[in-house]
Amino acid sequence: MKKNELIMLIKLLKQNPNITRKIKIFAVVGLVGFFIVSGLVIWGSISLINYTTTETRQSLATSKAKNLIETQINKPLSFDMNRCYGKVQSLLSPQVWIDRPVLMNLEELKIACLGPK
Repeated sequence: MKKNELIMLIKLLKQNPNITRKIKIFAVVGLVGFFIVSGLVIWGSISLINYTTTETRQSLATSKAKNLIETQINKPLSFDMNRCYGKVQSLLSPQVWIDRPVLMNLEELKIACLGPK
């Protein structure tokens, strides 16, 4: 907007106080609406966080979930250190990576360290 147009707009507003009053009312209503919407967004966010934490806490408190967690904690690891270490040592040679595809080497390493699927 050019400087002359801004000056003309200010003169027009000073000549007609009804337009000035309407603009002030519009600005106040817009500001109040902004604060109301902002408050609702904040309230909704806090309510959502509270709901998810409550539901998560309740779902973890069920006996089925507790049993599942206990079985996973008490489950022995199927990790053979010697087999895994031997496979890692064999893959340190650059010739192995040249002769066979990379995916095959990584798959064999995974099977040696973590066991078959």
